[in-house]
Amino acid sequence: MLTDPQLAAIAESPYKADFPLLAQNPQIAFLDSAATAQRPAAVLDAQRTFYETMNANPLRGLYRLSVAATSAIEDARGRIARFIGAIDEKGEPQASQIVFTRNTSESLNLVANTLGRQVVLGEGDEVVISIMEHHSNLIPWQQLCRETGARLVYLRMDDDFRITQQEIDEKIGPRAKIVSVTHVSNVLGVENDVAAIARRAHEMGAYMIVDGAQSVPHIPVDVRELDCDLLAFSAHKLGGPMGIGVLWGKADVLDAMPPFLTGGEMIDSVTETDAVWAPVPQKFEAGTQDAAGSYATDAAIAYLESLGMEAVEGRERALATYLTDSLASLDLVDVIGPTDGSRHIGAVSFDVHGRLLQRQGRRRPPGRGPQDGLAGVQWTLTPTPACPASTTPSSWITSHTPTTATCSRMRPTPTRASTPPAATSSPSTCASATTARSRRPPTRATAAPSARPRPT
Repeated sequence: MLTDPQLAAIAESPYKADFPLLAQNPQIAFLDSAATAQRPAAVLDAQRTFYETMNANPLRGLYRLSVAATSAIEDARGRIARFIGAIDEKGEPQASQIVFTRNTSESLNLVANTLGRQVVLGEGDEVVISIMEHHSNLIPWQQLCRETGARLVYLRMDDDFRITQQEIDEKIGPRAKIVSVTHVSNVLGVENDVAAIARRAHEMGAYMIVDGAQSVPHIPVDVRELDCDLLAFSAHKLGGPMGIGVLWGKADVLDAMPPFLTGGEMIDSVTETDAVWAPVPQKFEAGTQDAAGSYATDAAIAYLESLGMEAVEGRERALATYLTDSLASLDLVDVIGPTDGSRHIGAVSFDVHGRLLQRQGRRRPPGRGPQDGLAGVQWTLTPTPACPASTTPSSWITSHTPTTATCSRMRPTPTRASTPPAATSSPSTCASATTARSRRPPTRATAAPSARPRPT
């Protein structure tokens, strides 16, 4: 429970004025920053400045504009490297270890299709992930295991939503070739002990990969302390532009990996029969890069640095504590994850038991849980005044009050005798949220041959 001074500190946001969309629309409480954050003016200005003052193809020309564009990208690499602790013994940022991609998903696919195919060769090999992974850190490994016959192993949580050391030791064994784990769960908001997982992975001779999409925007991250081999995150989740992702890797790991895409500036030289790849990071950056986006990402990180990541983390933990405590007071709501709000980093998930979607304000009978007697209920997702019938989006959002259930972007769904989809949250740096995604019937992904992963 927060104290009165702590509540007063988060009652108003001094940061909204920095974000044009929020400043111009004070009625908006944006609660979907786990999907994408709003952009501060500094980021929007940077992107425009690039196009107005240095718009040219970087790395490809010796004239002034191209040199300026190239310099802007390299400066961005340096800031990013310092931001995540990728520095040498003298404290100098290791800019060459920063690879620009389109997003976290592309970064993880790049790793799975390069390093993964180098070390995961077939039956007997294992890839270890956690049960709380985003699809972007599950599907690439699932497909790799399907194709090679390797075994996909899951690290599972205990009742306190932690991956214990015993679980780590039991699941990461000598057959593990790749261990790829989220730093912070995008559903539960809990932080995994990546350093402990990396230590075990390295003891077993495996590579350690980290999905940092939900940690880098919210808490201080130092790749040296994590002792991972590769880390991926996206600019748009930390206030930067869409379409820019970052893959950091140890120099020797990146050097040994083959390119993912070919063409453009990833080539050092080419003949009719052969080619020599450019050095890292250009080896992984085929074609014309989004130089304006990289420049704006530099500005986004500069903005976060001006706030101080410790301050960002402290404010978010206070917001998560307030949200968790408030939700816990509602008997129609169950928080999914730790009851200690301070353990939630940027995300709080909860279940509204589904009944608000049909009968607003009706309370659950005492002693009954969300799992009791819901299978036979006829669930109807009905648009409310806050979500006109004319809107046909793909997900719905429920409020945290016991008498309202507003929907947003709701996909028209016929009445059906089944439990509605579970709710997951998508909070922002300034506020926490709950977003429940409607699920379409699963479509089996096509995969190569016979062997299928055997979940543990």
